[in-house]
Order: sequence, then C-alpha cells, then structure tokens
Amino acid sequence: MLAVALLDGQVLPEQYILIAFANQMCKVCPGVFILPNSTFTSLFPEQMKCSVKITLMDGTTFQYKKLIMKGFTPSFSWETLVNKFINLTIPFISLKSQENLIDTVEHLDILTVKDLTKLFSSITKEPLP
Repeated sequence: MLAVALLDGQVLPEQYILIAFANQMCKVCPGVFILPNSTFTSLFPEQMKCSVKITLMDGTTFQYKKLIMKGFTPSFSWETLVNKFINLTIPFISLKSQENLIDTVEHLDILTVKDLTKLFSSITKEPLP
C-alpha cells in the first residue's frame, strides 16, 4: 500500500488495483523491495505506522517514518472526511442520500432514533450511467 500511496498520493478502493500492480512490479524489478515490519504489523489495526527507505544508485539514502497516519487519530478535518465519504459512496448511493447522511452525522447529537430510521430508509442508489 505504501508504494501505491507514494505513486498515487492516496489509498482508496480504486488504488487497490495499483497495489496488485506494485506487488507484481517487485517481482519484475530487482531494485524494488517491499518488506513487512512485524512490529508495525502487530500494532495494526489500533495503529498504522510505516517506514519508507529509498536508496539511489549513488548510495544516497532517504528515509521517512510515519508514526501517526491520518484516519488512525482524530487528525482528519471535517472537509477531508466529507470528501473521503463522497468518493467512497459515489458508486452506491445518490448525491441526495450522501448530502442527507453528511448532514445527519454533522448533527448527530440532536437527532432521535426516529430521525435516523427515517434517513436510513430513504437512502437511494444513483442510477447507473
């Protein structure tokens, strides 16, 4: 997933095709290695840490460790969350349903169970093009 995030800047469902590609690339390109880190893996899903190390042909090395990933802490802004929700739900629900759900979550503290039940029963799928 890290290789794809470096290439594409994000990891959403459509990037999982790229993950399969990146895994195949490692088999074909002898200079590309993806190595698991058992310490990081053992912390998942409570934490998601990663480390990237790039070594150039002249021996110069760049390394970056990310110990707190967006989404694993309250680090997402409301705008980021809304955009991610919209991107993930486009194939499944209508624009109006997206807007209603976003508004509901934004005002969840003042809604009743009846309000939520009404909302969930009104969700519709967008007609396919």
